Order: sequence, then C-alpha cells, then structure tokens
Amino acid sequence: GEADAGDQIEYVIQIRNQGNAGALGVRLDDTPHTATRLIAGTVVTTAGSVSLGNGAGDASVGVDIGALPGGEACEVRFRVAVNSPLSAGVTFIANQAFVSAVGQSTVASDDPSTAAANDATLIAANPGSASTPIPTHTPIPTNTPIPTNTPLPTFTPAG
Repeated sequence: GEADAGDQIEYVIQIRNQGNAGALGVRLDDTPHTATRLIAGTVVTTAGSVSLGNGAGDASVGVDIGALPGGEACEVRFRVAVNSPLSAGVTFIANQAFVSAVGQSTVASDDPSTAAANDATLIAANPGSASTPIPTHTPIPTNTPIPTNTPLPTFTPAG
C-alpha cells in the first residue's frame, strides 16, 4: 500500500547465519528514512539486546545480537511514524538495515519483493495526504540480509 502522513510502518528484519560456524559480535544498525520518525519503545529483538531505539529522542536502531549459531536466525522489529505533514516531493519511504559481525563484511538488508540484491525496502508515499489516524501498514516487506561470502557465516533470508 501507500504510506500517508501520520501512518505507522512496522519493519521486520530477519537475520540468518547461513554458515555452519557461529558468528560473533553480530550487530544490526538501521537509520529510518528522514520522512519518518522512530517510535521509541517499539524496537524488539528475539536475540541479544536493544542498545539504541527505545529511548526518548532516539532516531536510529541498534541491536547487539551477540553470538548467532550457524544455521540460526533472529528477528528485529520496530515501527516508524510517517511525518505529518509529509514533505512535498517525497514519493517513497526507503529503509535499509546493516548487519555486521566480527571477521565479516557488513551486509545490507534486501527487499525480498524485488529481484535486485541488497536493495532498500521502498514504500510509496502520498505527500498530499492529510494527517489522520490511519491503521498501521501490515504486512510490510521484510528486510532480509542475503549472503556475501561462504563458507564463513553470512546472513540470508529466513524464508
């Protein structure tokens, strides 16, 4: 769907270690689009701890996942609110997370609804919309990191 001013968007990011060995020091970082604001308190993870994103005034997401065993996955979720009013000229809201681990290259998240690799998730925006309470957009395309090198631990789609 299309995001209107005042809407909430929930992002779901799945991180999978495709390798056989465990990955150490796994961390996810995400800075939401400037046409949105992070909703503090909405950042949750199934592994590790949220280090940035749940405090008043936090504008970015940081999750220290820690160790991620080979073949295992975890999930990070958070919500943003679309600015109201939405600036003229904003036609898409993009989001892309980055996952790093000790000894690994940083991996950009991927929009699984496109054939392109490592592309940001794009949601069409309606800059002419009025600010009204509108339900949260669901489902939202999941950002899913893809493999970079093997056989070292890498991050790939959970599905």
